[in-house]
Amino acid sequence: MNREAEDLLKRGRSQDAAALIIKGLPLQTRLLAAPQPTLGAMEAVSDLDDLYARMLLSNNQDGWARMLFQKNLARWKNWEPQTVDTMRRLRQAEAGIAECDHRLKQRKRGELLALAYDPRRLRATRRPTTQWQP
Repeated sequence: MNREAEDLLKRGRSQDAAALIIKGLPLQTRLLAAPQPTLGAMEAVSDLDDLYARMLLSNNQDGWARMLFQKNLARWKNWEPQTVDTMRRLRQAEAGIAECDHRLKQRKRGELLALAYDPRRLRATRRPTTQWQP
């Protein structure tokens, strides 16, 4: 299911990929219900979270994508015993977080530049001040 959703996402069919990802969420919950999930179960859950995060990135939902990458970061940072594959997944989650942070900074910078060129976009948030008189 993950491979099929990933293939759909690569081909630009994010709505179909989203449907498959949502279909996999109940399975993800069942896999994580175990007190000590196996490495295979953790990899399957991690793959689904990574795929969902990349889909969110493609839809410019950078904050939500960052949250999923953080879940994977915590998952693989605390996994014992560390292997080459778990370290690769940890680095992949760190790279995803860095990409989200970069995109969020760009968006913030773009909004600030837009305000600098068009001050009418500022909202009137200031309240009228009254001077205190004794």
